[in-house]
Amino acid sequence: MPSITEPLLVLHGDADALIPHSQGQALFELHQSDDKQFVLIKDGQHHLWNTKMPIYIKAAIERFTNQSLP
Repeated sequence: MPSITEPLLVLHGDADALIPHSQGQALFELHQSDDKQFVLIKDGQHHLWNTKMPIYIKAAIERFTNQSLP
């Protein structure tokens, strides 16, 4: 991961019982790009798309792509 410099968006639920969001944060910190965002989804489980989370996920992806892509 340290050698990758492409834009990065990490989405992680704060209620993920499978993978703690601290591990998502650690992965984010390893990434060397200046163009990166970590989004912690409140009440998000491991499968973010199984609830009302797609609304928040779509908004985060749109923000990221609007800022990161030419």
